[in-house]
Amino acid sequence: MAVNFNDDEWVWVVVILGAGGRDQILGQHDQDADLSFIPVFRSKEDALVSYKRFALDKEKKYEVQAMFYGELCKEARENGFSLFILDEDGKVLDKKAP
Repeated sequence: MAVNFNDDEWVWVVVILGAGGRDQILGQHDQDADLSFIPVFRSKEDALVSYKRFALDKEKKYEVQAMFYGELCKEARENGFSLFILDEDGKVLDKKAP
């Protein structure tokens, strides 16, 4: 199922608080596809339910934050990440290469 957002639309991501002296968007790695991606959610509730299933460092603090989709695409492109749109169960709804 294709999921599309406008650049000025809010999406939800997980942020690592204070990583490297500043907050950082959480990325993950798909071993099978050898692909780095940023998990993206349509709602805060979906993100809050799902993100605890990710590979997380227990020493770090995490927070779900809203971001404009256009800004997220720019960050992903600059850092070599794809975007995976996920539901609350962590199921991939769509994959985007910004």
